[in-house]
Amino acid sequence: MIINAAYRQADWATTADGGMHVAAAAAAVRVRLVHVSSDAIFSGQAERYDETATPDPITPYGAAKGAAEVAVRAGPGHGHRPCGKRH
Repeated sequence: MIINAAYRQADWATTADGGMHVAAAAAAVRVRLVHVSSDAIFSGQAERYDETATPDPITPYGAAKGAAEVAVRAGPGHGHRPCGKRH
């Protein structure tokens, strides 16, 4: 199992691109990936968010985390199963 919890607020390559690369590597060796998201992918404008909510970030870090989440879901071997909570 690989746990991706990349956190570099000022570094798009680590946070966004890194998630995509980690997902591809996990798929290549057929290992389960746990991708840790963040509430920063949301603006806070909605009354409630769930696992199916579309990211609407208002900060560069939130945009990078949102891009990583989209890349992980779309990548090879995604088999995405939401855990029920975004942190």
